[in-house]
Amino acid sequence: MKTIIGPNGPAFEQTCPPDCLRPFDCGSAYDDWRVRNCDRCKHGYRDGMNHHDVPCEIDRALAEAWLGYGWVHHTFLDRAGIGDVRQCREFKAAEAGEGDNEH
Repeated sequence: MKTIIGPNGPAFEQTCPPDCLRPFDCGSAYDDWRVRNCDRCKHGYRDGMNHHDVPCEIDRALAEAWLGYGWVHHTFLDRAGIGDVRQCREFKAAEAGEGDNEH
């Protein structure tokens, strides 16, 4: 187990759950990943409402981590290839006009 000290010192100390990691150093790094991958993917997860048939478990796990302490179970990191690749291993390009993935 790793112990993470919060921004305000030991009073906010949290213990990282087993088999979890913090894949991004900050919210901006997460946002860069999301823009490059999830926002352009047909499985993209949108603010708690997925407009596609199959919600993306990876995007959901990353979004929940972003809202919490940043910990993501290694299963999702391995599936996505975070740390090894810039594009998610499960990325499927959205078709033009498909839901809110239009850009």
